[in-house]
Amino acid sequence: MSQKKSSDIDLHAPQRQSYVAILIIIYKLTQATIRQSLPAIIVILIGGSMKKVGVIAIFIVVLGVVLSIYSIISFYKYYFYIKDDKLVVHKGVLKKTVLEIPFDRIQSINNEQNLIHRIFSVIKLNVDTAGSAKEEVQLYAIKEDVADHLREYILNNKKVSVESKEIIEIETSDKQSEEKEKIFRLSVLQLLKVGITANHLRSFGLILFFFFSVSDDLEEIGLDILSKAEEYLPVAQVILQSVFMIFFLGVLFLGVSFIVSVVSTILKYYGLTMYRIGDGFIIESGLLNRKQHAAKDSKIQILSWSQNLLERVAGIYTVIMQQASSVSAGNIKNARAAGLSYNDVSSVSRYIFEENYSELASIDWKPINSYYAYKLIVRWTWILVIPILVSFLDNNYKPLLFVVPIYIIIIWSCILRYRKKQYGLSDHLIAVRGGAFGHELSLMELHKVQNIKITQTPFQRRRKLSSISIHTASTTLYIPEIYTEESLALKDYLLYKVESSDKPWM
Repeated sequence: MSQKKSSDIDLHAPQRQSYVAILIIIYKLTQATIRQSLPAIIVILIGGSMKKVGVIAIFIVVLGVVLSIYSIISFYKYYFYIKDDKLVVHKGVLKKTVLEIPFDRIQSINNEQNLIHRIFSVIKLNVDTAGSAKEEVQLYAIKEDVADHLREYILNNKKVSVESKEIIEIETSDKQSEEKEKIFRLSVLQLLKVGITANHLRSFGLILFFFFSVSDDLEEIGLDILSKAEEYLPVAQVILQSVFMIFFLGVLFLGVSFIVSVVSTILKYYGLTMYRIGDGFIIESGLLNRKQHAAKDSKIQILSWSQNLLERVAGIYTVIMQQASSVSAGNIKNARAAGLSYNDVSSVSRYIFEENYSELASIDWKPINSYYAYKLIVRWTWILVIPILVSFLDNNYKPLLFVVPIYIIIIWSCILRYRKKQYGLSDHLIAVRGGAFGHELSLMELHKVQNIKITQTPFQRRRKLSSISIHTASTTLYIPEIYTEESLALKDYLLYKVESSDKPWM
């Protein structure tokens, strides 16, 4: 941004968003309205008559006109300006709202660009404050020069510590491209690996949740899908008696879940790039909706990296930087990157922990008690014992062909989870690792401990066991099922390290 462009922009005068904001407001309102009206639309369409289809067409036209008028009014009612080291925002159509945000409460300013933003060369600006989440400001579409000038003005007039200024400075990366150090970029091949190795069971669960959610909505307005399905129940029972058909339906659902996982991964992680700027990271990613996340070293409380079974085969890792967004609000902002190699993970870790990272290689890992595995096995046994009993009582043993192998896999995963669950200490670090068929590890510096809690159930007390929770400003490290004497010793050691350290926790 040139100096001429900056000087031509008067931020003390009311500034409106780009006219593109009208399109974005219409899109958001339409999306929300359709989501709420979807069950009713489905009911009308199921009726099948042209008259009802005509009703939908009229509804869409009227809705479009109303939303367009509302969006235009909302656009002209929304403006912002600078007043006495405050960002002032006016908004609202039926209910007018005025937000006054002091510069010293602004924690971060992030960019976001979806496809519409990129076509019209505008930016969505998210201003994160140290107050409640309701006071977070979103400027849906402003010109790039206005966004740059606004960030620069806030940074230069922010009357707080140098550290807080650096947080925003990291996020104004477009102006500082010459200082960027690219430490990782997700190639097309790696992107495909991330999509193929994603959690497909999660996608399967989301599909089922969507189906039952729509079914409940339709039932509330008088259309019971399950009751109508009973008409076809005899045919379905004949089909499901075939083991081959059950297998086919299972493969079909897994195939749909696989496609959903791959597509959502490509949309989320396309062009993922991690930069190093000063004492922090910038992570950019997204195909249709490109987002930018910033993470400053001092604000990162816990660094975690993990691999599921498929990621182990592909040799890639997922990294999560868990950081506290603000002290007063307790907001948590996590930066995530997928598809990293082991060398990439090591490089990121060395930036964050510096010379302390070398201590990870010499950590003395300590196991947890076998009661952890016993508890997991008993829990899953109670869950699966009901379908097994029902099968025996009905003299129908075909479901056991699926339940028994699943039970064996679950038991094996419980044993693996117990074997891999360990923790370790060094002079400056505490680490917790685990996983079942994959691996996961969380690493934290000792001086960032905020609170320590030891819990003990009656069953643990009989075995002289307890669990310890180590709280930070972002999340918690949890170590289950260790001897109480060991928990107390660990607590004393951590408190000593915190009190004797002169390093700030953030």
